[in-house]
Amino acid sequence: MQSEHSTIEQLINGLGHSNTAETKVLLASLRPVEVATTLEANPPATRWVIWELLDEDARHQSLQHLHEDVRSEFLNAMDTAQLLAVGEELDTDDFADILQQLPATIS
Repeated sequence: MQSEHSTIEQLINGLGHSNTAETKVLLASLRPVEVATTLEANPPATRWVIWELLDEDARHQSLQHLHEDVRSEFLNAMDTAQLLAVGEELDTDDFADILQQLPATIS
């Protein structure tokens, strides 16, 4: 079994070199906290590439592990339907914490 650090390093190093399918498989093998670590370790442009490769469940589960500034970046890009989907998957307390970061008006 690979260590968490080597898996994350492999993902980051391979983003520009591996095909999308390989990267998705690697991302799927990460726990939500590892996904959050990977997202935070990258500049915004790369962060968005990784975000788009994640399945919806992995996105939702990783949100609660992100630092506030990175989480806000993703939350601000979500529409109401996407935010509701997040709420359906997370514990009430976790979702309440996330809701506190949302802007006053949601599109």
